[in-house]
Amino acid sequence: MIRYFSALSFSALSLLVFGLAFAPVRAGAAPVAGPHTHLELISETQSVQPGKPASVGFEFQLDEGWHIYWVNAGDSGQAPQVQWTLPRGVTAGEIAWPAPQRLPAPPLVNYGYENHVLLAVPLKGTESLKAGQDLHLTASVRWLVCRELCVPGKAKVELTLPVKDETPRQNSETSPLFDEAGAALPRPAPAAWKTQVEAHGNDWVLRVSGDPHLKKIAKKSIFFPLDPDQVENSVPQNPRELPDGVEFSLKRSEQLTQALSHLRGVLVVNNGGAPAAFALDAPVHVEAGPVKAGTPAAPQPAPQATSKNLGLMLVFAFLGGLILNLMPCVFPVLSIKILGFVSTPRNEKARLPWQGLAYTAGILVSFWVLAGTLIALRAGGQRLGWGFQLQSPGFIAVLSVFLFAFALNLAGVFEFGSSFSNVGSGLAQKEGLSGSFFTGVLATVVATPCTAPFMGSAVGFALSQGALVAMLVFTMVGAGLALPYLILSIEPSLGGVLPKPGRWMETLKELVSFPVFATVLWLTWVFGMQVGMDGLFRLFGGLLLVGLAAWVAGRWFGSGLARSIAALIVAAALAVSLSGAHVSAEAPVEVSSSAAQEGLEWEKFSREKIDSYRAAGRPVFLDFTAAWCVSCKVNELLVFRSSEVRSELRRRNFVLMKADWTTYDPAITQTLADFGRSGVPLYVIYPADRGRNPVVLPEIINAGIVLQSLKDLP
Repeated sequence: MIRYFSALSFSALSLLVFGLAFAPVRAGAAPVAGPHTHLELISETQSVQPGKPASVGFEFQLDEGWHIYWVNAGDSGQAPQVQWTLPRGVTAGEIAWPAPQRLPAPPLVNYGYENHVLLAVPLKGTESLKAGQDLHLTASVRWLVCRELCVPGKAKVELTLPVKDETPRQNSETSPLFDEAGAALPRPAPAAWKTQVEAHGNDWVLRVSGDPHLKKIAKKSIFFPLDPDQVENSVPQNPRELPDGVEFSLKRSEQLTQALSHLRGVLVVNNGGAPAAFALDAPVHVEAGPVKAGTPAAPQPAPQATSKNLGLMLVFAFLGGLILNLMPCVFPVLSIKILGFVSTPRNEKARLPWQGLAYTAGILVSFWVLAGTLIALRAGGQRLGWGFQLQSPGFIAVLSVFLFAFALNLAGVFEFGSSFSNVGSGLAQKEGLSGSFFTGVLATVVATPCTAPFMGSAVGFALSQGALVAMLVFTMVGAGLALPYLILSIEPSLGGVLPKPGRWMETLKELVSFPVFATVLWLTWVFGMQVGMDGLFRLFGGLLLVGLAAWVAGRWFGSGLARSIAALIVAAALAVSLSGAHVSAEAPVEVSSSAAQEGLEWEKFSREKIDSYRAAGRPVFLDFTAAWCVSCKVNELLVFRSSEVRSELRRRNFVLMKADWTTYDPAITQTLADFGRSGVPLYVIYPADRGRNPVVLPEIINAGIVLQSLKDLP
């Protein structure tokens, strides 16, 4: 019996060894798990022959609903990047990109792959390779995997292949994957095909003719531009039948600044079976007059918001408004609201919810007015964005005068109503519903220089949509801004912790005036940057008159004559201050960056310069900023004074470029819109390789975020 089991075990072991020796081997190491991704480096064959080509590939398996990007990612995203470490005598070619699929993310359209894709790479081993040696291949891969959100992935994958003199045998497990990927590669267009692009201004018509069979599948065709920033990807192509082909309506990309001689891309057609892809290289002919299409083109509506996308942007808008309460712009208003809480007597705590509702109404009405004005001006052809009013020196002059008078009132120079002889009741009388409503208006005004996380994308999205969607988004921003105070005013337990009224409240009120004075100081600095020293001198003269009016009102407020004199002085103050605003057209002053004082040299923004620097192999760091943008200035202090950031930027030979939006600039406004934003701050890294898409950083950055973004570049 023992011999029987021994013989059986030996036979089983022999069969196992025999089976393993001849079983198909998956030529790759274990898959590397990344975010929503499994990546493996595999080979089509089981070995490599000296002097002969071979194929390896990066097999991406993606979680359901997630995708990676094609070589031209479209409006956003980034294609996978590979850095090889190869043994001597082995070279790797470029990735062979299968035809992609459209990945709509309204209002954007991207190109990439879902579920599963194999990106094949040709290898070549020289004659110097010796049979019997092993080739150890290592590749560092970076990719971006996205659904509604995007997550960067990074992994090192390895593969070992033996070198043999014999013809390599196919790997039965992996070779079907290479066959499938090869079938999806764009093939050369048939010789009978004729391709041409007729350019009529920004409207292009791509025609593919010479094959009557194309007419039958025209409606099932789609064109993918190979190079980025040449075609507006989101514009419907409206494929139309020709007697012997098909034509597409394309829109020239606003980011294309130079004349284009050829349009390269991939034509994907579906004839009921597997889609076929063809590489196109169409000459561009510039034509005069309107577009001449084979058949009348259907109208091309602007991208519309889907319910899913709109819901996400409304959430972003609400979160952005909520976070806006933590931005330095809103600190003065928060001080005023804290004063309102502590100054409410215990026996009047029932008034707090009404004050909270009035404050919320003030914010919402202000946002509606702001949104309506912005929509109306943009409909009239003006490209404006978030914070546009602070680009007007006249608006800043009026706001400075008003806030200076308000701060003097808080400091006790004069009073609008009764004196503080009856502290508590007197202050409570002035903290009525109108005061709360007015404070909400003030909160909106002083919040516009800031942009919070989530908010930039939401507002940029809103301004690309219709009036109703824009109003909804702005309403959600206002609701987020108002929510904390509304909750505190409604919470019943708040009344139990309110301190007793007393003389200390007058001291607190005077102390609150200093954040408002600080806001005035900052506004005058912004005003000076826009109009120069002459205009700034006139604004200071206006503020001096405001101080005189406050002194007159405080000294003889009971007199009707004194009130009239104070009103006339305030009118004169506004006139003098506004006269300084008109100096801006004659003597504009450029914003001096604090970063420049730290040894960094910044160039003025220019799209043409960005393209030329990238063509020369230099990366570009672009900073969209404005003197009135508090978040921008805070970011500069936290980031560009960092010795590590400065050192890394210099080491990588970055060109530093600043897009100053302190005053209106249509080129900067358009570029912001191209990135889906309507305000500053915005930070963009342009890699040296023009084939790679720009990298957009968050609105609120620190040295660590910038350093990591720089290190993630190839």
